[in-house]
Amino acid sequence: MAIIIPPNIIKEYYHKVKLESQDDSVAASSPGEEAHIYNLYEELSMPISDIIEIGKLALEGKLENVQEKMDGQFLAFTVVDGQLRFFTKMDLQGQSAKEKRLEAIKSKSKGGGMNLEEIMSTYTGGRSNIADGFAIAYKALEPVAVPYQDALFRNGEVVIASQIMVSKNPNTILYNDDSLRTVKAISLTDEDTNREALSAFEEEMKRASTDAFTMDKVPTAKLMKGLEIDDAEIENLEKDLEKVVSEAGLNAKSATVGDYIKSRVESFLSAKYSFIPENLISKVTDRFVTGKGKVALELKKKITPEQYQTFRALDKSKAKIVQEAIIPLEEIIQRLGVMIIDKLDLALTAGNHEELLGFIKDARAAFEQGKILGDEKTLDGIRVALARMESNQELLSRATEGIVFTYNNKTYKLTGLFTPINRLRGFFGSAMGREGFGKASLPDSEPSSEDVDDMLSEIIHHTILTRLSEDVDPEIDDDSDDDYSPEVVATGDVSGFDRELALKILAKVIAKCPDDDCIRGEEPLRSGKRWDDVFPLDGGTVGIGHFAAAGLPKLYDVMIDDDVRETGMTVAELKSINCKSKHCYNNIPGWKESMKRFVSNRANQGKQLKAWLNVTALSSEDEISGFGKRGRLWQTDRGRAIAYGIANSMGAPAMGRLAKRNNLDPEKSLADYRARSGHNNNRAEKIDKFFPVLSEGLIAEGGNAFKRRDEAGKKVVVTSADRIKREQAIRIMADLKQNLLDPLKIGFLPAGSTGTDKQEIGDIDLIVSEPDKDTLYQKMLSAPYLSEELVEGVPRALKLGQLIAIMVQDSQSGQLFQVDLFPSNSMDDTSWELSGGGEGKVKGEYHKLMLSLLAKIKGERESSQGKIMKYTLSFPGGWREKINGKENDDGRIPDPDNYLSMISIDVPKDQVKTFENLIAYMTETKSDEFREALDRFESYIGNRLGSKSESVRKAAQKALEYVNTQKTSALSESSLRNAIRSVLFEEEEDASVNIEMGKDTLISPEKEESSPEVDEFNSAKTWAAKTRAIQKILSSTDFLGSDFEKSIGGKAGIGLMRFGLKPKSNEKHDFSLMMNKLYDLLSPDHSGGIKELAPNEGNNPSSSYIAYHLPDTGLMILFGIAGVTGGQRKAGYEYEIGVRDSLESSGIEAAEGSDNSLSDIYIPTAGVDSTGQAETLGIEVKLPNAQAGEPTLAYDFDQGIFVATNPKPQNKDIANLINADPSRIEVGKRLKLVMDAINAERRKYSKPEIESLLRKISRDEYVNIVQPVLNDNPVKIGDREIKGSLLAVYKISAEILRKYYMLKSAGLVQIKGKGLFHLDPAYKISITPERETQLFEFPDAYGAVYFRNFRGGNYGIRSQLTNSPLKKLSVSGIDLDKEADRKDFISVVKKSTFPNPKRVANPAESAKEPEPAAEESISEALRKMIREIL
Repeated sequence: MAIIIPPNIIKEYYHKVKLESQDDSVAASSPGEEAHIYNLYEELSMPISDIIEIGKLALEGKLENVQEKMDGQFLAFTVVDGQLRFFTKMDLQGQSAKEKRLEAIKSKSKGGGMNLEEIMSTYTGGRSNIADGFAIAYKALEPVAVPYQDALFRNGEVVIASQIMVSKNPNTILYNDDSLRTVKAISLTDEDTNREALSAFEEEMKRASTDAFTMDKVPTAKLMKGLEIDDAEIENLEKDLEKVVSEAGLNAKSATVGDYIKSRVESFLSAKYSFIPENLISKVTDRFVTGKGKVALELKKKITPEQYQTFRALDKSKAKIVQEAIIPLEEIIQRLGVMIIDKLDLALTAGNHEELLGFIKDARAAFEQGKILGDEKTLDGIRVALARMESNQELLSRATEGIVFTYNNKTYKLTGLFTPINRLRGFFGSAMGREGFGKASLPDSEPSSEDVDDMLSEIIHHTILTRLSEDVDPEIDDDSDDDYSPEVVATGDVSGFDRELALKILAKVIAKCPDDDCIRGEEPLRSGKRWDDVFPLDGGTVGIGHFAAAGLPKLYDVMIDDDVRETGMTVAELKSINCKSKHCYNNIPGWKESMKRFVSNRANQGKQLKAWLNVTALSSEDEISGFGKRGRLWQTDRGRAIAYGIANSMGAPAMGRLAKRNNLDPEKSLADYRARSGHNNNRAEKIDKFFPVLSEGLIAEGGNAFKRRDEAGKKVVVTSADRIKREQAIRIMADLKQNLLDPLKIGFLPAGSTGTDKQEIGDIDLIVSEPDKDTLYQKMLSAPYLSEELVEGVPRALKLGQLIAIMVQDSQSGQLFQVDLFPSNSMDDTSWELSGGGEGKVKGEYHKLMLSLLAKIKGERESSQGKIMKYTLSFPGGWREKINGKENDDGRIPDPDNYLSMISIDVPKDQVKTFENLIAYMTETKSDEFREALDRFESYIGNRLGSKSESVRKAAQKALEYVNTQKTSALSESSLRNAIRSVLFEEEEDASVNIEMGKDTLISPEKEESSPEVDEFNSAKTWAAKTRAIQKILSSTDFLGSDFEKSIGGKAGIGLMRFGLKPKSNEKHDFSLMMNKLYDLLSPDHSGGIKELAPNEGNNPSSSYIAYHLPDTGLMILFGIAGVTGGQRKAGYEYEIGVRDSLESSGIEAAEGSDNSLSDIYIPTAGVDSTGQAETLGIEVKLPNAQAGEPTLAYDFDQGIFVATNPKPQNKDIANLINADPSRIEVGKRLKLVMDAINAERRKYSKPEIESLLRKISRDEYVNIVQPVLNDNPVKIGDREIKGSLLAVYKISAEILRKYYMLKSAGLVQIKGKGLFHLDPAYKISITPERETQLFEFPDAYGAVYFRNFRGGNYGIRSQLTNSPLKKLSVSGIDLDKEADRKDFISVVKKSTFPNPKRVANPAESAKEPEPAAEESISEALRKMIREIL
């Protein structure tokens, strides 16, 4: 009985954050010829007074050219030579840009647009949704546009700028309808556009619209009819604007926006950075505000080097400083935008405004709690983006980008809150179910317990969180630890490709290095390319790899700003410059001096190697992986030497194109390259010398080796291109055995996919018992079976590299096929090494990659300072060992049975023949090496996961998903076993159970001096393993026991381990005493005690917590409160503590509730219970912005209700409120339509259907199925309409919350800033008639239920309140924050008695007699059942 946790749960909590590079090739762009449409706060020359004037004109309907602004993908199009051409980006500023574009269109060269086929081939894999979106527009537009080739488009001389909004590829706004909207027709010549033809085209385009896709001009935004304008709104804005400007020391009537921004930035710099000389503050401010002006060198002369470095870091953040400085002004303009937008009748409607609000709230909560994963720069950007929306967040009422308009002959935009929302979204790799370009990652919603027993679920989730947070420290940036030494670069991990080979190619072919070692910096180059090369070719060529043009940015990636200080620029600024066109060598002062200094420094040689590996080797590998099976000869040493050599000259993409032009033949590609120049010929000669041809000029092409010349003289393949059916393969092998191999006394075994149960294979591969290739070739040539020609002039046998290919004919179909014969000394071993995956299984190459990773990990673990061990595996070929780069004299180990044990695989090779066999063995075997390999596998195959080839990506993803599934399966089974043991052997309640990935460990609370955990700590080889050992000790009852929550990160470099405690537990323990006790346990012979480091003292990286340093062990341990890290939760908890402490200091004992099911504070009253103890009265303590929860929900079709996936009482309450709404029946019918539509689609692909519970669905299901169903089926209940992504609405009244709090044993509620309230008249406190509590009463608050994206791209159901009801409370007559009120309140309470709040809230339930406890009988029954099963 195994409880399987899907892999996505592990991924949700996995600490690795993939930092994706931004690709804005199809990002939304300003339409037409404008480079940028300004927000009002971006136009530095705009008078402040014009802002209000614009608002008044807008409300009077007098603004010019008001159009809706669209959040779509930019698209320009034209028609040329009978073909519609699309442009995904276009800059037409100035006539020269137009002429250049026209030339590209006419010549059909780069930049000349794409037809549908080119679009689909350009945007593949992870970007296929982009292609899908453009394809929808292309198919709709083509029949309308092509007839206007001459009348309107003048055969490519006129382009029309537009935007498309499609659900296949949405941006921030999710529009209800897929559409294309034209913005402007642009003539690329002096001739004007034919307006009559344009109008006719626009009309015909509009008529061609369908329900699925509409086409029209950009809509004009108009004021709603019959709208009454409230002058008070604009007057209040004007007053607030004047106040904001006056606070900056300016007059709103005379100042400009630029004046305001400069004043704010100057004040910020003067206050925070006093080292900037007063006479340079203005220059620095101008640079920050305008992005221009060179002040660095002048400043450098007047400040210290340390201060200069501070300035350089500050200069990198200047954009954020300006954004933060203008927030007060931006908030006014946001309000103006919202006020105007809310009064417009918009044609482009969108239904995801609740989604946007939810995203903002999720991001804000995660940021305040420290749960966003991202680097320091990204997190600071998120902080600023959230600050820009803080005041106006609740004003968001419509999902729209806003409007564009003309004022004083300039184009401006008003976007309300869209700009900061879009900016915030841009920081995340995935947000609201859409892929982004950023680096940050949001945590997912709280996990569901599903059908798992509560206790077991808690164990599993605790284990996953502990396991996956081991080496993550959000306060520490590990980038500073990068080691760029040549030795480290030469042996590092790059996704499974041969780095040693890559460096040999660099040394011998590209740099023409006299020996192998010189490439690692052990001695300088004496000929060819040099480390310190800097010369003017291509505008500037640098270093060992001759980085130039497109290659320079990769070199910049490993440089820091100080490396280019002579230029007065930052590295980021240099990356934005195209050196080939700008000619950096001649035209950028200080550039060649900076480059020369950088490349002349031997310490930077490792950085040069890293850059070269990225720009040439890895990029080439990406191209090679896309060649597929036909390109397997590119994967030989010679093939890679050819690829890297060409790529270093032309770039990897150009190398890929050249290879395809030569039918993926490496030798033909090299000949093509060789003929182009003398330089190329010299490089080709080096390839021939150091990586010679492996055969007599005959090259295998993955089943395409046998060719003849057609009538035109072109070589064509004569064997069948069809895949071979299993019955054909069996027939052919039987024929070969009888007529060819048996007569020659040659045995054989099927290899690769031929030896699996796959029903179709690409070719037939056989391992044969003849070990010598030449002998085998001669036997094939002399065999009678192969003597008869099947195709005139084409031999039946060819020598191809390390194999022999023969041409055979299927006796039934007559088709010709290629059979590859692999010579072997041991067919059994070679068969195992070349084994493939079966039908529906993971491909065999991933079996080999996992084995290679295990060999790599063995080398890493055995390496030490001065001794670098490297183990590699070849298939076929076997095990190879190198010490410090030199081959072991003992040579290779070819037999898998001999080398498998070296990587801890202690079973016969046939038991781990497939990928699935191997992973099963690894997950079942308790080995740190295996666990590390399973964890690293994703990064190891990263090159394949990101391949341009869709088939390669799919195969890699299949392998990764299998690994993740097996990891979680093993974890769950392990957890279940421990839970069963706990029942069978009647563990004590305080026993500490800790489950590790693949481990079953029951930890007794009683520790001895020499405990297994101490032994585990001492023997652990990795920091993660040491952390786990310390975790086990600290979670025992001798230390923290149940107060221990989880591991929350660490850093091996400084010996840091961070652990989280449960809330409110930190005051229970003496950590100094505890750490000394731990020190005695780990190091009994130590001298001296622990060292306590205050926040930021010494190596303590925390600014909040004390660190405990255990000197002899090298450990530094930090404790924090898990889950209470900041934001509202922290503020609420701190306020609760403050109220409790204030009550105690005023003379009454105040106890805290032990969990969320009880009140926050309990105080004694005059009443006495049956045991003689004083009765208590509960007080809830809240901030005014507290809300009643936003749980994740599911919909139960059997009961027709929403249910909380996490069954906390408060979550159930929210679900009950939603189910009590009158719309319940209609909502259920609507969701039934959703379920039926999803199931209909899933049935097509034999996927599991939704049976009774609607939980999470995929993004594709939401966009393509759910959204259309919801949009087409709105629900009307009275005057309310439930439509779009909105699923249900509900109401929270004060009466409901009063009952909720009383069921937690509270009679009173203290609200910060509002005072003390009673929940029922029975708890009213009266000091005087003027000083008494008010009833807890507020206007009804409303909430919404809708689909919202979760992390990982899935969608689920969430609820959310639309406002904060506690803010609507009136002020009470008593406030516990006031000392006088507090003392008088205590005096009254001590003399009073109160009824039990639970009985007041629910008198019927309280009248029932409690049933006798049944735990013992249940436990015994469970034990009996388990014994029977076992």
